[in-house]
Amino acid sequence: WKDEFALLVITLPFIGSFLPWTQEFVMLGWEYVANAPEWYSYTFIGAISASLGIRWATKMFAKK
Repeated sequence: WKDEFALLVITLPFIGSFLPWTQEFVMLGWEYVANAPEWYSYTFIGAISASLGIRWATKMFAKK
């Protein structure tokens, strides 16, 4: 179930971007995420990558 949850977390903002009644909330959410500490972004990326078994994502973000 954790893989499905991770996929849902990733796809909901994308889907919400196309729904007029959620667009403002999605944009506000991205502003909050942009202001989050850097360690949170790396932790989130690592957790999603581990959950979905995506090894290439960790290599890609390590190059930044």
